Amino acid sequence: MKHPAVARKPAQRRAATRARGLAAAGPGHDRLVTLQQAADAGSPVARLMALQQAAGPLQLARGGLVTAHGRTYKKKDKQRREAEKVEKTLDKQLHDWVDGYGHAEERHAGRTTQQLDDRNIPLATTFETRDDLFRAAKDVITVNEQKINHWFENSEEDRLSMWSYRPDEVEVRGRRKQKRPDWHQYANPMPPHPGHANVDPDELPYIVAIFDRDSWNGNPMGLITCFPSETTPH
Repeated sequence: MKHPAVARKPAQRRAATRARGLAAAGPGHDRLVTLQQAADAGSPVARLMALQQAAGPLQLARGGLVTAHGRTYKKKDKQRREAEKVEKTLDKQLHDWVDGYGHAEERHAGRTTQQLDDRNIPLATTFETRDDLFRAAKDVITVNEQKINHWFENSEEDRLSMWSYRPDEVEVRGRRKQKRPDWHQYANPMPPHPGHANVDPDELPYIVAIFDRDSWNGNPMGLITCFPSETTPH
């Protein structure tokens, strides 16, 4: 019978066995070890830490896993580099779009209260800055990338409307056209229009973007406009 001071719980024994197996495997093998398993191992933790240092650079992967050299590391590293390349390309396209494509900026970026009221529509919205417009458009494309590509490749529809939840860092404003009271229609002369009122940003939780097939080659994924909204298009 083991002395109580050295007896280990089943979970600790399994973690210790796992650590010893890694030590015997030697460098160059694919290894995935949860941080909790290493912590539960007791004294083999020191051995595991020494093994990690001898194995070379380590990367903290998703899911709380430490990934050493090997096929898994190389695959994740390749995916990361490819994703960064795609993101840089999209960033450049969106910056060019914001700078060179007039509609979204003229209607939905940095608009003043008077400019929103002058549109004379039930709800006029704007991003506070061009950077907010950029971040919002990027978010819609990133969230809906597969759906947008599927639409372009398989659908005969000329236009597509997509949406995403507004990121917290994106600042927006809105002005709502007030409705006339019913009694106005009976007044003579009719009273002035009640005007417009501010919309709380919390009432604009969505970002809506519209894509056009004919604009695919010139705009990022055919994007033609992007604006804050209180509803989704679907």
